[in-house]
Amino acid sequence: MIVVQNDTTTKVEGEYLNEFFSGVRSDFDFTGKKIAFFRGNSGTIQYPKWEYFLSWKNYLKTMDTPKLYGRCFVGLYIFTPQQKKESGGYDAAIVTNSKINDSVQTVVRRLKRSSST
Repeated sequence: MIVVQNDTTTKVEGEYLNEFFSGVRSDFDFTGKKIAFFRGNSGTIQYPKWEYFLSWKNYLKTMDTPKLYGRCFVGLYIFTPQQKKESGGYDAAIVTNSKINDSVQTVVRRLKRSSST
């Protein structure tokens, strides 16, 4: 099976993320946006969108109630137009299960390095 990497959210993915981040996203709309996903203890492992949604689907299946997902650390970094340019075109980044709360500029630099390799 060939998996095509596509970081741009679909309508359904955007609606889900809009709801999930409703308390912190302000007026940012995830639909049709290029989103980077990171995980790991230091939030430095970039992984594909499909894997992010699959991991949440599997995680929610194990919970007694889906409301408990709020206990997992999830960081949202929404980029300015300049940061979007520096990051290689990403509109935002989501970092899950990291022990470190990086600055938005650190996340942008991480994306810039990964897009130049």
